[in-house]
Amino acid sequence: MFTNENTAVACGHDCLPLVLSNSGGKWEFSNLIQMKKDPVETKTGGTKAAFELFKNKVEVGANSNTQSLSTLHQNCITCVSWFQLAGSDVKQFTTSALDGKVVIWNAS
Repeated sequence: MFTNENTAVACGHDCLPLVLSNSGGKWEFSNLIQMKKDPVETKTGGTKAAFELFKNKVEVGANSNTQSLSTLHQNCITCVSWFQLAGSDVKQFTTSALDGKVVIWNAS
């Protein structure tokens, strides 16, 4: 998705949007857009870990907790769309992924 004339956001299997910039007619990787995960999601041990272990056993027959990625999306991003415009430039955009999450990102 183009956010302005010289910047595009690309998404896919990395679970993170990446920024491509046009520099002198050549498109190059600029940076990854990353948000910190919610502290509740990254908490390990205690009651939450015990509940997750029980949930995994019941739902998928797993005997241990599944590893989670350090990204907000836990599966590949399948859709990206603008959310808020500032003139003709995208100020914020959304992504959705196979993990069922919809995330709003700042395009800056």
